[in-house]
Formats: sequence, structure tokens, C-alpha cells
Amino acid sequence: MMSYPGVSIFRFSTLLCFTFLVATAALWSQSKDRNASASAKTENAKVLSEFELTPEQKARLATVLPRSFPKLQRRATFHVMVLGDAVAAVDGFGLEAGNTLKGYPAQFMDIMAAQFFYTGGVRVIGASKKQPAKRFELEGPEITLQSFAGRGKLAVDGQLAWGAYQKSPAPDLVILGFGAAESATGEETSAYGSALLALAQKIQAAGSDVIITAPTLSVAEPVEVSLAASRVYASEARNVATMANCLFFDLGDLSTLTRLESMPSDAPMPPEEIFEQIVSSYGHAYDWPDGNDGTLPNPALHERLSRRMFRTLLDGEPTTTWTARSATVVFTAADECKLTFTVQNNDKDDSLRLITLPLVPRRWLPQEAEPEVLIKPGKVRKVEVVYQRNNAAGNIRWNAFPSSDGRLHLPVFVSDGRTARIEDLAAAVQPVALTWRPQTLFGKEGTFTLPHSVINFSPAAISGAEWTATLGEQKITGKVDLASGTPTSLPFTFALPKDGATFIEPLIVTMLVNNVLLRWERSLQGTRNAGLKQELPFTAKQTEKSGPPLKLRCEADASALYLTVDLGDLAMEDDEVGTAVVASLSLDARGFEQRLGPGAIEPIRYRLGVADGYGETSRVAPWAFGTGYGASFDSNALPIRLQSMANGVRRISLVVPRSFLYLHDFTPGNGNSHLGLNLHLQFFRQAIKGVSPAGFPETLHYALTHNPLPASSAESLVVLELAEKPTQRWTITHW
Repeated sequence: MMSYPGVSIFRFSTLLCFTFLVATAALWSQSKDRNASASAKTENAKVLSEFELTPEQKARLATVLPRSFPKLQRRATFHVMVLGDAVAAVDGFGLEAGNTLKGYPAQFMDIMAAQFFYTGGVRVIGASKKQPAKRFELEGPEITLQSFAGRGKLAVDGQLAWGAYQKSPAPDLVILGFGAAESATGEETSAYGSALLALAQKIQAAGSDVIITAPTLSVAEPVEVSLAASRVYASEARNVATMANCLFFDLGDLSTLTRLESMPSDAPMPPEEIFEQIVSSYGHAYDWPDGNDGTLPNPALHERLSRRMFRTLLDGEPTTTWTARSATVVFTAADECKLTFTVQNNDKDDSLRLITLPLVPRRWLPQEAEPEVLIKPGKVRKVEVVYQRNNAAGNIRWNAFPSSDGRLHLPVFVSDGRTARIEDLAAAVQPVALTWRPQTLFGKEGTFTLPHSVINFSPAAISGAEWTATLGEQKITGKVDLASGTPTSLPFTFALPKDGATFIEPLIVTMLVNNVLLRWERSLQGTRNAGLKQELPFTAKQTEKSGPPLKLRCEADASALYLTVDLGDLAMEDDEVGTAVVASLSLDARGFEQRLGPGAIEPIRYRLGVADGYGETSRVAPWAFGTGYGASFDSNALPIRLQSMANGVRRISLVVPRSFLYLHDFTPGNGNSHLGLNLHLQFFRQAIKGVSPAGFPETLHYALTHNPLPASSAESLVVLELAEKPTQRWTITHW
């Protein structure tokens, strides 16, 4: 909680918007919606009627779309591919959910078609049977669009789809819309940026133009937390677009999506009311006829985004009356830091009253701040915010510090009373930052060393800084001299267990610098390589009052991989549609060299009922077994079966044909021939009155390994060696 002298309190709670909505929002929002609708129609009409481009716009188009702009001018055949997440896929609630034509990529291309005299509009290739492929069946040349976006898709998943579906000739334009899933899971921003950059460069190398979009915002409660979550990914997407030299569009820029009426200068609204009004206005963009989860924008917002994309394409990114920059973050204690940044008034004639309300990152709570500042014409004003680290148990899984560049991102809501923008203020941590390379370590024996760097970002050298690194019962200490700006490594080498049991331990590093004790935390998981014909322990995601222990057994021959799980005395129950078990199999079958680096897979999903027999295998993605795969797989050839054995034990078995794993050498008996593997089994339980609801409880969610890495990440898997006597090697995952 923060107190601002002389003004109301900006409340960091789930009630932030509720009071204002109940009291005053109805009439105001109706008026604003009517005005916004009229404005949208006027703007859209303007876009669709202005076919003449200025010389400056033509020059810009030739720069940002160097490969495809000439084709647009010639009105030649034009094909667009969309790779992205749930937002790009128009996921949502109701009949319009999943309608590709309603998404911002298709609506943006609709405007492009009108601009360049395509009378046939946009046709979706591979549209769902429930959704139309075109708005209107008009005669004339078409822009074709193919979407491989979907719920939960990450930037690394885009590489899977591109590798499987790239054709010759390549698409003229590819729109990359990722970041929402990464924001929800808290994936390392460096991993997101690396995957996005690699994808953009592969697409450009094939001859396609690329547009990168930053993720939309979330208005799920509490809004002061959800609004902050995606902005670091927006900044990373912008950096990637700069490195790839491609067009960038920020879907989460509030300044292009919200506008309030001008306020009388003698009675300005207080900061928290401006925040509430803007959030309320923007929040309507997430209302669907059948629901609202605060994360999936409705088609109306998609339409507004498409118009903004077109204006940005022609004229560049919009500007605001202010510019925020020059951020620094200095730690004064292990759990306290101060953000300092400057804001410039871009108006040379009038003073600017600016609202500056810090939002709430998942691990940092604002304590002291200036909710509003007055800046003279053309002048710069310094703003300070003090933060306290949030060590609540539910937040520990979110990393408090950046992993790879030493820059802490702290978003601030800034408004001039008419429009707003969430400024992602990023600054190198002072006096010292500890950065990690977040990649999984494979094939470790005896000991392992985590790649890292310690960087002194303060202007002066630091001598004799005392440090301690603790992992479980292991503790390492030392002293280090740190030259300003020069990365240094510390001897973070730890012993591996001898009993072969999987472990998850916190790594805690402390350093005393200039009488300030700094502390960093990271979680590590170690898993021993598994082998054939071993009984591999399945663990429940929530061990308290979990079901009976289960074991997985893997076997292989020249024709297939076989997986079996004996259920022991685990009771099974059907839900209302006859599902007792949902399963997902993750299998990374890339070649040996590729297996030791980053990659992605798509899990194969199954359903089983209580009765003995074969279950249902879902459609298998062409890239299911890893980056580089791109085949059509028959799901019937990937059976799952429930059997009652002669000894009374029930067994679940799965089979994967060797022919499906065509990029892998698959040599049973060779320990260097290995796969990435995980199997999840979730069992249904009927409701127990007054105790638990019906569903698939975490106590009956079994897997070889549980970690917060995305399910599609090849680095989250256990290594299965195709030999009966596996090596003593370990895989180390950290987050």
C-alpha cells in the first residue's frame, strides 16, 4: 500500500476498478462507446477511400516491406501466414471465437486489399468448418491467409510450424503474434526473444517480409498486476524487430486505444480516477457474449488494432505528449530498490500535468511514489518509486530478477488525462547484477556448473565483495573484485546426488556490496537419465494426500517404442462424458546434436474411460516430435490402451511406431541414442460433498517430471537412453 500526501490512495487490490464502475461508469461508458464507434467508422472509411499514398508513405512501405510492397503495387498474387498465440487465433467465447476473419491479422489484410485495389478481399486457407473462409464471395484477385496460431503457442512453437509448413515459394508476408502465453507462464524473456529472433530471421532468409506484434494487455483482476505482466515481452519484441529490421506493432499500446474527454483545468480528476476510467473504457474490449476472462480481446478490439496497424504501417508509431526514459534501479537493501526515471514534456508551449502510477510486477510491490507531476513546457522532470520485494509463497515461482541482461523491468502507468501508456522502464540493476543463461544442461556427470555472469553496473570498481551460494546442503563462499562494467564468473560448481533420485532445490546467492546485502534466488531440478526396462517413478504434482505411487516402464525394438504404466490399486472413475484419464505424451525425437540444445515439441493427447479397451488419440501435429518434423501422422497408429492383467493389476500402454521418428537414429542398446520424454496422466474424481469438487485433482496428476517450463519445451523433458543400463548422466533444468 502506498500513501500519497494530499491525494487519494491508489489501491493495489482487486477492487481497483469496481467502485468507480458501480458509481459512475454506466452513462459515461455508453457515451464513450458511441463516440468510439463513430470515430472508428470515420477512420475506417478514411482508410478505405484514400488509395493515393504520399511519396513519404511509399518510401516507408518500400523500407518496411521490401519484398512484398512491389507485389502489392503490381496487384500480384499475395499470400500471408500467421504464426501466433490465442490472441492471433481469435480465441474467445461464443460463435465468433476462432473466426480467423475477425482477427487483427485478417482485418489488417482486408484494409491492405482495399488500399491496393484487391476487389476479392481476404480468403482464409484451411478455415474451420464452423467458420467462413471469406467475408463476402466477391469476384477479383484475393489475398490468401493461412493461420497457424493457437492457444498456448509460444514463439518457439512458431519455429515448429514454420519448419513443417514452409513451402516454395515462401509466403509474401508473415505476421508473428506471440507473447501472451509467455506472459501467462512467466517464461524467461531472453528465451522468448531468442526464439522470436531466430524465427524472424529464418522467415526472412526464405524471402518473406515479417511483421512482429507485441502482445495485448490483460485486464484480469487484479488489474494493476495483469496490466504489468506483458509489457516486458512487448519491449523484447520491439528489440527483436529492431535487430531483424522488420515492422513492429505494439498491440498493448493504450495510447492508440483509449481516450478520455478533456478535463477542466480548475477541477482535474485525481490520479486513481483517471486510472479507473481508462481501465474501464479499455476493459470493454474483452467482453464477449458468452464470457470474459480478461485476457482474450473481442473482435471489436481486433478491428481497432487492424486500423492502427495500417496507420502505423503508413506513418510510423504514434507519439504522446510525453517521453519517459533514463531509468536507473539502485538497491538499498536485499529486498528494496529505488527506480528513478525522467519524463519530458514534448509540448514547447504548455505545462503538462502527468499521472505516474507504478503498476505491480509479480515480485515487486511499490511502496512510495509520486502519483502526479507537473512539467513545464519542454522541460524534464525526475520521478522516483521505491519497491519492496514480494516474497509471498505464491509469488516465488516468478523470478524477481532478469535472467540474461541484468535489466529490471518496472512498468508505470502514465497518462496526461486524455490518453495513457504503460511505460516499461528497464534499467541495469545497481550496484551488481547476477545474470543466468537459462538453457537446460544435458549430460552432466558427478558435478555441474551453472553458466552465469556477475556484472558491476555501478560507476566505480568494487573490491572484496563477499558472496555465498547455497544449493540444498551444499554451500560455497568466496570474495571477488568487480571492475565496473566487466562480467565476472564465480565458481558455481555443485555435486550431483549419488542415489539417482530427482531433486528440486532452491539456489540462493548472496553478496555483500558496499554494506548492502544483495540476494538472488533460482530453482533447480536435476533428473537422472532413464533407461529401458527400468521402473521409473511417477510423481504426483501435489504430493500431499496424493494417490498411490505409480511406475513407468519403457521398452523399444526395431519397430516401436512401448510405454506401460501399472496402476496398482488406483481406483478409476468416469466423468459425465466417460473420461477417466486424460494423458499427454511429450517426445523429442530430433537428431543427437539437436537434442542437446533448445527446441520444441507438441504433446500428443489421449483420453481413456474406465472400461478396458482402446482410448482416443487426438490429432497429431506434423511437428509433434520436434523441430524439423513435418509429416502427416495417423493418430490410429499411436494407440493408448487400458487392460486388466491376470494378476488383477490394471495397465495403461502406449505405442509409438519407429517409422514416425524418422529424424532420429533410434538404436536400441546404444546409450548415446536418446529421446526427450515425459508422460502426464490425470485421473478424474467425482465430487465429495463438502470436501472436494469433481475434476482432475493435482494429487492424481502424475508425470515423470513436473516443472514450470512450457509443455512444448524440449528442455523440460527427461532424457531416455535406449539402453537397459543408462549412464550416470543428469539433466539440470533451472528457472
